[in-house]
Amino acid sequence: MEQKTKSGFSLYVNSNENIQNALFLREKKKKYRMGLIIAFVVVCICTIFAYRYRTYHRMKVVKTITKELTESFQSFAYKKGTICYSEDGISFLDGKGNEKWNKTYSIKNPQASYCGDYIVVASKNGNEIALLDSDGQMKKFSVSYPIVDLEVAKQGVIALILHGDNGNYIELYDAAQKKLVSIKVTSDQNGYPMDIDLSSDGQDLLVSYLVVDGINVKSRVALYNFGQEGEDSGDQMIGGFDFKDTVIPKVSFMGDSKAVAIGDDQMIFFKVGKTISKKQTISFDKDVSSVAVNDDYAAFVFEDQKKTDQEKYEAVVYNKTGRKLMSHKFSSEYNKLLLGEKELLLAGNYHCSIVNFAGHEMFKKDFKKRIVNIDHQLQRTSDMRYVIESTKTNAGTRKLPITEDVARCFRAIIEDREPPQREKFIDGYAGFLFYDKDGNPLVAMHWEHRFNHMVKRYNDIYRIQMPNITPHICRHTYCSNMAKSGMNPKTLQYLMGHSEIGVTLNTYTHLGLEDATDELKRMEDLENAREELDKTSGKKAVTQKMFRAV
Repeated sequence: MEQKTKSGFSLYVNSNENIQNALFLREKKKKYRMGLIIAFVVVCICTIFAYRYRTYHRMKVVKTITKELTESFQSFAYKKGTICYSEDGISFLDGKGNEKWNKTYSIKNPQASYCGDYIVVASKNGNEIALLDSDGQMKKFSVSYPIVDLEVAKQGVIALILHGDNGNYIELYDAAQKKLVSIKVTSDQNGYPMDIDLSSDGQDLLVSYLVVDGINVKSRVALYNFGQEGEDSGDQMIGGFDFKDTVIPKVSFMGDSKAVAIGDDQMIFFKVGKTISKKQTISFDKDVSSVAVNDDYAAFVFEDQKKTDQEKYEAVVYNKTGRKLMSHKFSSEYNKLLLGEKELLLAGNYHCSIVNFAGHEMFKKDFKKRIVNIDHQLQRTSDMRYVIESTKTNAGTRKLPITEDVARCFRAIIEDREPPQREKFIDGYAGFLFYDKDGNPLVAMHWEHRFNHMVKRYNDIYRIQMPNITPHICRHTYCSNMAKSGMNPKTLQYLMGHSEIGVTLNTYTHLGLEDATDELKRMEDLENAREELDKTSGKKAVTQKMFRAV
């Protein structure tokens, strides 16, 4: 077929053949493009999976920072650096470990909170408060009653729970130490405040109360507003809910408009605005061992005593809508749960692991050293409250190496542990080894009573009477025996946690004439051995084992 063009040339076209070629080329290009798209999608999926399921095989120490650690030393991440604080002062280290500022104060049993640029340190069960900004500028003041809990907002507004003579107080102070609000709460009307959280703008305060009515126990979550809505209500409370037969030891804001309350058997999500409303409740069928919450996520570690060792613990992460993002089962013992942007850190005395939100263990390290970290103690107050306090002295906070026999005993205690149906949370700590018949953790008084009972039963049976023995006497005995065995006095001082060597030597090492005689005999034998060595010098190789004291 001939076709005329405008230029005068003729174009000859075979219609059928050309159409077939055109269709073939188009199909070939289509398959090529589809292949490229599929290859691109495969590469993207592989990249995503490689990132989500990546594993770190090595850990490298980039820099070691030497600090003199006291009994009250604590730290937390702050502005790409680290805040270190104790009862003597506070300092800020940048990401390279360089100290940017250091401030001194005297605050016993310090507890801290931070938001935005502000950091507040206060004395737990004391009256002293220190407020600092990101440059280290510090303002100090005191309050009228002992401090139970505290929070700080990004403007420097401080919220406090105070334990008064005739009830508790919720008080707010601005960055200039001016008292803004003081609300008295009594156990009869409101309950006992267990936890608080302050919104980032300082306008809203979330409080968890424990209410005891006879034999009935319930928890109350209340929302206070310090703006116009709170003023209109008269007492600043703009809403709240009661929860029967449960204890809610932790409440937290998740961003500006949402909040969460965490109980021993459930988690409740709230919407916060001009009032507070429940959005979702998630029930737990396992014991809550640890909790960590930030603005976006809530992380838990559950413990199931009925499961095997490989499934004893389960780490679970929820977003602020209540959707479960991941679940990861593990068996390693741990004592700390930290929540990152997309990862969980699980750390113990002998174990550290990083788990991402896909449930994949990105890093795992088992430490072989048998170490016991002594940095706090459990106390019961005169009003029957259980509290966690620091050790009595600076030297009391220490890390103790233990023998395999001691480690085996600890493992046996953990395996035979019979916790209550609902684990106790005391100042953020749980997983206590020993409980009384009411499900409360044992304190020193309980062990004194047990020792007295054992001594009494022995003396009722045998004619030769056993003297009074207490746990503290066992401590004396250990110290004396170690001194008799020839342990270095400074080593013994560290193990005992004594601040002064005189305490170790004068109080705890009960040595007498017999001990002095044995020591002189040992020195005499050592001198005789040295004389024999001089006689045989050059004939026989010797080692330190030849002079080992027995």
